[in-house]
Amino acid sequence: MRTYKLSACIAIVCLLTILPVYAQDNEGQMQPLKEFGTRYEYSKAGFSIVFPFGWKESEIGRDNVVCAAFSPPDRATGVSVNVVVAATELSAGEDLDSRFSNIMEELSNLGDMCSIVDTGSSQINELPSRIIVYKQTMEEHQFLARITVLVENGIEYRIGSFATPATYELFKSYFTDIESSFTLIPAENGSEQ
Repeated sequence: MRTYKLSACIAIVCLLTILPVYAQDNEGQMQPLKEFGTRYEYSKAGFSIVFPFGWKESEIGRDNVVCAAFSPPDRATGVSVNVVVAATELSAGEDLDSRFSNIMEELSNLGDMCSIVDTGSSQINELPSRIIVYKQTMEEHQFLARITVLVENGIEYRIGSFATPATYELFKSYFTDIESSFTLIPAENGSEQ
């Protein structure tokens, strides 16, 4: 049940972010930022990550969602893309493969609202990870999501990147760069995830 709440929270955060919120200046196209940015440390959750310069970072601290970062809105459409990172303490016996299977099941339970686009595996700073790319429709709005899952020391780290279908390919390299910047750091003792 905790995982379902986390998925619902991430979906709501991304939906609210990618819905058009029209900017005052309607000239120009959404372009990825050319330079990478600032390393943020989340010692309570035991990781650090780099978000691009110009993105707005926010600590969430609710429903296992640790932080989120939002790109500047596109001047023509007002649409932002975002990245959300969650950390969840796992039950005994859970590992990367079982978490990946659970997430795939959650997504399949969404029925026609969700379709898997791609899956894969990678390494992030020597940690194995699993990747799911899916398309979801919520209230007439579509988005593409890239979920990267890592498990280490009994914690699932989930990096979710969200964009409209029109902006996903434009920002895909930034999503993978953000994922690649993920680094484990010593967690504060006695802290909650």
